[in-house]
Amino acid sequence: TFISTERGFGARIALSSSYSYGPIYFVVTQANVIYTAFGLAQAFGPEVRNEIALNRMFANLVGIAVAILLAVVPPGNYGGDPGHTRKINSFHWQSVQTVVDFLVSCDPTSGEAEVANHIQTLNSLSNKILQKSTNMQGLAVDFEKDAARLHNLPYLQVDPKLKGEIAKVTRDIYVARFIPHLAAKIMGSESRMLLLDKNGLVQQRLDEIRLNTLYDGIAGKALDNNDTFHLPSSVSSDTRDDIDLLLLCIQWLVTEMKDHDKTLQAIKY
Repeated sequence: TFISTERGFGARIALSSSYSYGPIYFVVTQANVIYTAFGLAQAFGPEVRNEIALNRMFANLVGIAVAILLAVVPPGNYGGDPGHTRKINSFHWQSVQTVVDFLVSCDPTSGEAEVANHIQTLNSLSNKILQKSTNMQGLAVDFEKDAARLHNLPYLQVDPKLKGEIAKVTRDIYVARFIPHLAAKIMGSESRMLLLDKNGLVQQRLDEIRLNTLYDGIAGKALDNNDTFHLPSSVSSDTRDDIDLLLLCIQWLVTEMKDHDKTLQAIKY
């Protein structure tokens, strides 16, 4: 454990991640051998202590050998599986769909109590996206980092595009979280009517995005990005800026998620 301990202040926090679970298993094996050997020695006498210690050491070595064998059958570097990152991307896709569907279905004539519930729903979704995506991202990073330890061996190389996609999806976490947060802010402001007007430009654009995500899907054709979409200048600047930002964030993230899915599907492991 001395070798696997970080130097300096890091030694107070945790063992070095460079050695994975090796140091932990080493200590567990020692404890297993000692407690078993000396525990049974109390019952059967000290003469069996050495025999039990050798038996436990051999059993642990056999267990390690079997684990190594099962890890390579069937052969593959499974830490380089892009599936972990695709799960995050798919979760963001479902979250954006939920927000868009919610905004399209909201009644512009809702009372204050119902509007307050809408705001709470959107803020809860924002927090859920941040928490769940962060946990999934940590798992994806750990798998990729562990799989890349033996990158000098041709058979165990991880596709270099995977690390880049993980970084991009990590960035998307905060955009996906920001979308329901911004929608909740607009819901609680004077801009609500402009956002929810069923005959307005905003609802028309939201419905276009909804239909694209519903029928084309994440692997479908690219969204027709309307980067020049802006509300008329007659609308106050604060109202216009928030709603413009919401629509541009949604369509940008939808495009990004489609690109991520295409790239991740092409990654081999």
